[in-house]
Formats: sequence, structure tokens, C-alpha cells
Amino acid sequence: MKMLNSLILGILFSVSFGSAVAQTRPGSLKGIVMDSVNNEPMPFVNVVLKDDSGSLVSGGTTDDDGKYNINPVAPGEYDVQVSFTGYRTLIIKGVLVSPNAPTVLDFKMNSTPTELPEMIIYGDLPMVGKPFSRQINSEKDL
Repeated sequence: MKMLNSLILGILFSVSFGSAVAQTRPGSLKGIVMDSVNNEPMPFVNVVLKDDSGSLVSGGTTDDDGKYNINPVAPGEYDVQVSFTGYRTLIIKGVLVSPNAPTVLDFKMNSTPTELPEMIIYGDLPMVGKPFSRQINSEKDL
């Protein structure tokens, strides 16, 4: 009887300890970033997580297929910022990252046409004459 009580107590302890550990596992944020016009994946896009004070928590970039995976991320609520040169920056506030399962968040980015100002380049031509060329047909010409 004493052995049975010890066995039951051990099983209960293992189950409660295992569930406590499982609840504290970090979460992750993953998804894909695509162009809103042609629905093509966008590589090398910056995806960052910020806390409620605006401080950077974690981040990464998309791969060649437009996919990103940021982990580990402590469970909680974050603002997600997605940015890429030539595209409008996206900010999604209040994204909840849960433990034990990845949070999936996909984005479609809109391009932003920008007109660059005129650039004038000034410079002087080098003071070098025409290059000398010579045809060599045999060792005698050397």
C-alpha cells in the first residue's frame, strides 16, 4: 500500500511539474511577407517585435521565399513592424504571442513610389594621354 501511494504521488508530481514546464515554454512568430500587387514573396524584409514602450525585443529578416520565423519569443503582447526600402512600413499593434504554439502573421506590402531629387556630379577629367597600343606578332617585336 505504501508503495502504491508513493507511485501515485510520483505520477501526480510528474504530471503537475510537466504541465508547469510546458506553460513556461517560449512562443514564436512566423509567417510570410508578400507584395500586394503581384502576390510574390518578398525576400530580405525586416520584421521586428517591439514592446509597449517601443523598445526592440527581437527581429529578423525574411528568407528567399518571403518567410520569417522569430523565436524564441517570451509570451506576451507586442507591436510588429515590417519594413523594406521602397515599401510602406506596416505596424500591427497588440499581437499576442502565446506559449507552446507559433503565432502566424502574414503581411502584404504596398510599394511607395519615391522621386529622388536631381543629382549633379562635378569632376575633372584625368590628365592622362591616349593609351599606347602596339601589336605584337613575335618575340622580335618585344
